[in-house]
Amino acid sequence: MRTSFKHHQLRTMKNYFNLNHNPDAKDLKQLAQKTCLTKRVLQVWFQNGENHSRLVKYIVILARAKWRRSQHGNQDAE
Repeated sequence: MRTSFKHHQLRTMKNYFNLNHNPDAKDLKQLAQKTCLTKRVLQVWFQNGENHSRLVKYIVILARAKWRRSQHGNQDAE
């Protein structure tokens, strides 16, 4: 079952994610109390966020490499 998050829950989780992508058990417990979500829901959200963050970084690296190759190709034509 999917969980629908309220704005204040997402804001709390995103703020923490910006500081730490991998909360420990103590932090998960505190976040669960603040957000009224279960530790398991929070674990899944942070895992998904970490995977998304890695994917975005990978896409940025690929885009930069493609851009660099295109710049080198343009210099060869001159």
